[in-house]
Formats: sequence, structure tokens, C-alpha cells
Amino acid sequence: MCDNPTSDSSTPVRYVLYSHYSAEEDEDFKAYKLGASAETLKGVIHLQKHFRGLRELLTTPGHEGILVLFYTRGYREYLVGLRNSRDDKALETAHEELKFAAHGGMSVVVSGTPSRARMNRGITRLML
Repeated sequence: MCDNPTSDSSTPVRYVLYSHYSAEEDEDFKAYKLGASAETLKGVIHLQKHFRGLRELLTTPGHEGILVLFYTRGYREYLVGLRNSRDDKALETAHEELKFAAHGGMSVVVSGTPSRARMNRGITRLML
């Protein structure tokens, strides 16, 4: 994963593949609340099975791209919190959904991405 997406030394980007990701979202959140580690969640495992193909897609010479995954768990709570001027830490503490999105499934997806597939970004609503 590229540490500085605006770096001049990075691979040229031809497109951005933006997608909402929700495979097994409800089941994963329930399991997370019961103490399951993010690495064992079905939705995370499902996405990780596609890393090789995604890497090939995103790094094809002359057609390099960036993958942006938007994980919507807690989005409503985030918008209400913004309206009420709550800071990110307070929102995350108050809403388990936001904590799950930021530190559960999505963090594993991003950190578990093969290091050669530098062109990916996981976005949660706390990053907006």
C-alpha cells in the first residue's frame, strides 16, 4: 500500500475503482460484537480471496488503478454525529458500528492487502 498517494514516485493512475463493500456485513457485525476477531469474519475472508485478481487488475501495465472500498456500517450514525458537531473519537466511542468499521473489518482488509498491490484505499466515514 502506498504510504503517500500523492507522491510523484508512485505508479501512474488511469482510473479509480470505487465500490461499496458489504459482503456478510450484518453477520460480521454480530460476530464482532460477540468478540470474534476481524480476521475471522466471513466478509473479510471473502474479500481477501479476491486480492490476487484485484492486484492484477490494479497493476496491469498501462492500466494502473486505485481501489477505493467504502464500508457503510455506521454511516447514518456518523451523519447524525456531524450534524451534532461530535468529534470522530466521540462518535467512535458512542457507536459500536463506527468502531467496527474503523478497527474491525475494514482495517484488516486494508492491512491484509498484499504489499505489492499499492493502489488501494479503504475508506470509512471517519475518513470523510
